[in-house]
Amino acid sequence: MHDLAEVVDQRLGRRPFTTEVERTDDGARVTVTATGYVRDLSLFPDRLAPTARVDDGLVSLLPGEHVVFTVTRAAGIDADALVGPLVLRHAGDLLH
Repeated sequence: MHDLAEVVDQRLGRRPFTTEVERTDDGARVTVTATGYVRDLSLFPDRLAPTARVDDGLVSLLPGEHVVFTVTRAAGIDADALVGPLVLRHAGDLLH
């Protein structure tokens, strides 16, 4: 997807997605499904656990598309905080 517009010039929703978290032995799998356009979605699990790592980032999604982030080195991480607005972020957060 090529997005040549500046974020400030776009109407991006506050949280245009739904989330589902599945715990794993080493962390979690976070599925994000877009309900609207999601630009530059990233997960920052190291904000909750300094050793935590994620396998992907800066993902853009169209409505109906989904992505699965795999978080490792974070056994017992708080699932609710993992999808909170300080950890799961996208370009639309820059406008709010």
